[in-house]
Amino acid sequence: MKIGFDFDGTIDFDNLWSHRLVNSLMKDPNNEFFLITTRIEPKENKLTDFATITSQNKVVLEVAEKLGIKIENIFFTNFEWKHSLIEKLNLDLFFDNDEVEVHLINSTCSKCQAILVGFTINPEWLIDIAKRSKSGFQL
Repeated sequence: MKIGFDFDGTIDFDNLWSHRLVNSLMKDPNNEFFLITTRIEPKENKLTDFATITSQNKVVLEVAEKLGIKIENIFFTNFEWKHSLIEKLNLDLFFDNDEVEVHLINSTCSKCQAILVGFTINPEWLIDIAKRSKSGFQL
């Protein structure tokens, strides 16, 4: 399953529930993870050259590395909506803390189910959803 996460407010350092969810989902070798942020893409467009990346984007790479998300699966949309990229990547599941993003994804993407997350979401519930998703769960 292809699973994506927004960065700011969803999977950044302050959201330990999302790190726990990713770690749980990583146990399935068939899952592939993506990090998609509306932040501005580094001008050099070389995420592998860590020295040229601004400190603002270094944190994105640090979290991705900590969680085991491949560098080639990190995308910056430059303040554009994410739904087109999510459709292009053919994601199955996407977690975001922005209601508008979630609505756009759910109303325009043919395959992806977006889940609105926030500080009041129970991480056990999300882990349960992720486990059941392999058998075709629908929200």
